[in-house]
Amino acid sequence: MKPRSLEEECGVARRVSCAPGNDPFSVPRAIDSRRQAQFELLFAAFLPFFLFILIITAFTYGQLLWWPLPWLIALLSVDLLLTGNWPTKPQDELGARDWIPLFLALSVAGAAVFIGLWSGQVLQPWIAVEKFPERADVEPTDKGAAYLDAGILHFAEGSQVDVDSSVGFEVWPIVYCAAPIFDAQGSTSDSTDVTVTPTKVAFWAIGHNCCDSRGGFHCGDSTDLSVRSAIHAMHQQGDQRFELAIKKAAADNELVVGDHPIMVFWEKDPAGVAEKALMYSAIIVGSASLVALILSAIMMTVLKRA
Repeated sequence: MKPRSLEEECGVARRVSCAPGNDPFSVPRAIDSRRQAQFELLFAAFLPFFLFILIITAFTYGQLLWWPLPWLIALLSVDLLLTGNWPTKPQDELGARDWIPLFLALSVAGAAVFIGLWSGQVLQPWIAVEKFPERADVEPTDKGAAYLDAGILHFAEGSQVDVDSSVGFEVWPIVYCAAPIFDAQGSTSDSTDVTVTPTKVAFWAIGHNCCDSRGGFHCGDSTDLSVRSAIHAMHQQGDQRFELAIKKAAADNELVVGDHPIMVFWEKDPAGVAEKALMYSAIIVGSASLVALILSAIMMTVLKRA
C-alpha cells in the first residue's frame, strides 16, 4: 500500500499548517516563549525597584520593630540580586557588558541602604518623642545617667543654653555644634553645690551648622530665653564628632564633661519637630521611590531595544 503524502494526511484545508517546516504546535510554543521573555524583562527591570523600596523602607521604619531587621533585609536582597544578575555565559565568553546588570543592581542596593540610613536619621526626633518617656523639672545639675531613656526633657525654670560657651567642630561640609546648659544660678555641673564654680556638665545642646568656631550658638530655639524643653538626641549619642565638639567646649571654658553627657536639641515645640521629622522622612522615601520607578521604566525600555 502506497503511503499517503503529507497533504493527503492533513487534508487540503490544513495544507498550510501541515506544510513541511510548519509545526502545528509552533504557534503556542512561540507565544509561551514570548511571555517568558516579557516576564524576564519585567523581572530584570523592576526587581531592583521593588527591592530598593523594601530596603529604604526597612532602614527608615523597620528599626522600630527590631534594629537588625533592615540589615537582614538588605543582605537577603543583595543575595537575590546576585543570583538573578550573575552572568550565565561561559567564563571565556564573558565581556565587560555582561557585568553591567550586576553592577547596576548592586548600585541600587547600595543607594537604598545609604538613603535609608539618611531617612532613618531624619526620623529619629519623632522616635524619641513618640516612643520614649517625657521627663519634667529637669535640673542641669542632675546626673545625666538618670535621663538616658528620656525622649522629651522639660528643664526647670531658669535653665538656659550658654550660647557664648559653644564650640563648632568642623568636618567639612558640616559644623558640629555643642553648648552647655546651665541653671538659674549659672551652674552647669552635676554637683549639688551651686555656690562653687561648676566643673562638670551633664547636659549639652547640639546642632549642625548653627554656630561659629567659638560662640554664636543658635541651634533650634536656643536664643529664645523662654524655652525650657528639649528632645533627647539619642541617635547622636556616641557620635565622635559631637563628642569632640563637647570636649573642645569644655576645655575652652574650663569645664569637665559629665560621666553620662546627654545631648539634646533645644526646641520650643518638640511635638511639632517630631511631626516634621516624620513628614520629611516620608518625603525622602517617596521621592527616592519615584526616581527609582522612573529609572526602572527607562531600564525596561533599554532592555526591549537591546
